[in-house]
Amino acid sequence: AGAKAETITINSNGTKDNALTLVAAAGKTLNITGDAAFTLGTGTPATIKDIVSTNTKGVTITDALAKDVKFTGGTGADTIELVSAFEKAITMGAGNDTVTYATASTTEGKVGSVDAGADKDTIIMTSAEANGITTDAFNTAFKNFEVLEILDATTTGHTIDVEKINNVSQVTFAAAVTGTATINNLVNNGKVKLTTNGASTPILNVNVKNATTGTSDVLNLELSKTGAVLTAGTVT
Repeated sequence: AGAKAETITINSNGTKDNALTLVAAAGKTLNITGDAAFTLGTGTPATIKDIVSTNTKGVTITDALAKDVKFTGGTGADTIELVSAFEKAITMGAGNDTVTYATASTTEGKVGSVDAGADKDTIIMTSAEANGITTDAFNTAFKNFEVLEILDATTTGHTIDVEKINNVSQVTFAAAVTGTATINNLVNNGKVKLTTNGASTPILNVNVKNATTGTSDVLNLELSKTGAVLTAGTVT
């Protein structure tokens, strides 16, 4: 029998998005090319250690990347999910990319990092994870994110200091704001996006950086509930 291929290339072309699941593949490197968006289904073989996209529309990796898998994005809108203590230097490239957060390894020789690259990139995390980022550790490991998305309901007392999260200019709440939550150090002309009704008269405090000394600070609020209208609230 001949030697098994070390590299697998998937060329995603056409006018519609494409999807594929690899089964028992033996290659170590997966190249994804083409001009049609592509989704890699669940069950990525453990042999794959390097995923490289030159796809111009965007690649979605359904499985969370194993901690020893490196991803290199292209110019499309790529989407990946991390696992705790991931060990590779990940580059997302250009395009409006999305990364679901997990903590990076700091072990010597296995230091994890993510460079989101150009365009408007989103880091997704839970309210508890955002609340727990109080040092510069995130900014050391993660670079060039512009949007923070909170994927679950906030918990009373949670505070999000966006200065510690790449100084993102937008915070999106994908679930309800519950109780009292706070955003600190949002940049002037930053945005808060609400996508669902809050639970039981919630309070969201938004503190714009240096607003106490400025005279022309702007806070943008976007109300964007799919297929419905958000319940009326109060801005003070």
